[in-house]
Amino acid sequence: KRRSKNDKPTLRKAIEASNGKVTLLRYSDPLGMDAYKRTAQFIIFAAIRKLWPNSEAQMNCTVGSGLYIKVSNAPDFNVKKLKSQIAKMVKKNVSLKRKTISTQDAIELFRSRGQLDKARLLEYRTSKTLSLYHYGDFADYFYGEMAPSTGFLRVWDIIPAPSGFMFIFPDALNPDNLATYKESPNF
Repeated sequence: KRRSKNDKPTLRKAIEASNGKVTLLRYSDPLGMDAYKRTAQFIIFAAIRKLWPNSEAQMNCTVGSGLYIKVSNAPDFNVKKLKSQIAKMVKKNVSLKRKTISTQDAIELFRSRGQLDKARLLEYRTSKTLSLYHYGDFADYFYGEMAPSTGFLRVWDIIPAPSGFMFIFPDALNPDNLATYKESPNF
């Protein structure tokens, strides 16, 4: 069934579409873990953009239970300041709004923000639309679902790393606790 422009998704419609089956995603579920990680990445980039609007942040690699993010063009970059900003955003529990726009509009948006690598990747996208998530005036695209709000990001830490920082995720087997991070200097 095709939705009209005014036919907004609701919880009731989602339950009807799934024949009444609702599944709670947990961090131990791969889909839940992916949604948590995407939400964390979104909040990280929103916080960096707020504190250092002219900076560039790049996810480079995962190292065990951590995600290394390189930050450049932020002369006064400070992990403590970033950690505080993310904590404020989580505490506010702001809804992450999802909006569908044309792929071409998204390409133009990312070009205008200087995110040429993201714009270039989207040029190869075959779908005519995509979903952007919004937090205030910040918007970004991640492939897949996110948590409904910033308050879902409850277990995390940030530690300094050369030219950036490591974002530490919850333990996969005990998600109420932070994962143990082991330094891997070769990475």
